[in-house]
Amino acid sequence: MPALIANARMYSVAPGATAAWKRLFALVAERSGVPLKVIDHAFPQKLSELWQREDLALTFMCGWPFVRTYPTYRPVAAPILLIAGGVPGKPFYCTHFVVRGDSPFRRIEDTFGHRFAFTIEDSHSGYS
Repeated sequence: MPALIANARMYSVAPGATAAWKRLFALVAERSGVPLKVIDHAFPQKLSELWQREDLALTFMCGWPFVRTYPTYRPVAAPILLIAGGVPGKPFYCTHFVVRGDSPFRRIEDTFGHRFAFTIEDSHSGYS
């Protein structure tokens, strides 16, 4: 059986986060008995290329590219957030609009005509 890979680039926003994901993947591999090779897939490589790999065993990806890429697959896990608006004990999808505390922006409409950042075009919550 070929080696299976793992990658968390979408959420590896800083070296400390990358290291934490690698530790988590090592723990998952150990406890599941499935050997995983954590690979780098740095920008400017496309996440869509990573997500389409046949040897991809463990990754974090937005639900939008997941259903487009793997329409017959089912996710193994979905987050259950402890925030207002969700149903207790059930997966809940949401997008957070994050600004500095002293920002005049309070709603997405307040940003229209201004510059702002988003994660990636492959992310439904971070782009759409």
